[in-house]
Amino acid sequence: MRDFSSTLKHLSPQRRVHHFTNHTRKIFPPSLDYRLHGATGPLRFQDSSCMSCYAHVTADAIGASVWKKTGTFPRFSAQQIIDCTRPSGNLGCNGGNMPNAYTYLSNGSGVALESCYPWLGTENNCLDRTLDSSCFTAKLDGFLTIPVNDEEALVSALIDYGPIGVGINAKHWSFGHYQSGIYSPSKCAPSSVSHAMLLVGYDVDPETGTKYWILKNTWGERWGVDGYISSISYSFSSPHPNPNNIHRTH
Repeated sequence: MRDFSSTLKHLSPQRRVHHFTNHTRKIFPPSLDYRLHGATGPLRFQDSSCMSCYAHVTADAIGASVWKKTGTFPRFSAQQIIDCTRPSGNLGCNGGNMPNAYTYLSNGSGVALESCYPWLGTENNCLDRTLDSSCFTAKLDGFLTIPVNDEEALVSALIDYGPIGVGINAKHWSFGHYQSGIYSPSKCAPSSVSHAMLLVGYDVDPETGTKYWILKNTWGERWGVDGYISSISYSFSSPHPNPNNIHRTH
């Protein structure tokens, strides 16, 4: 697994990127699962005709950051991210990445609720300027990047900020057929990022002592274990919205 940080150099000068450095914690909880705390939101299902994982994960990562700050998980719009983030470098239903989405949302009107801007599964004209102000319930001021190959920083950020949007290599045939257990493909190039997911926790297998991440996919409940996967620990980093930089507007 790896992040989208290599794309940061292509972002506009208006980006508001903060680097996560506060990971001096020496003792971590043995496990963490934000599903048990209502911090992951309902499952999402991306249409096969729209390469939109980055949009769904961005929306859920921001929702999780709001949960971390307020105790509620708002369902934010992935369609807004599909329709509106081309100016920051994304390609709508032809793919994109989370830093570009965060950059747009940091400089735009705010983050729209899905109830106001529902999922359609196709790219359309951006509706940000047509929505009532009550639809924008959060304002994103920036996002965090986590150092590459620093799993201690990743765990620390997960504890401090809640579920994190990450990029993974999902090209191996076995990923699409995952059903249970700790996923550990025989060959994996962590630098070959092809899919976005929401990192929601970590744990240790009591029988083998194997450490693994818990991730939420965007392929509905029939994939994996009710839409989630347990993946063996690899070093990777990720951009993530900072809840201290998100402000409730309504």
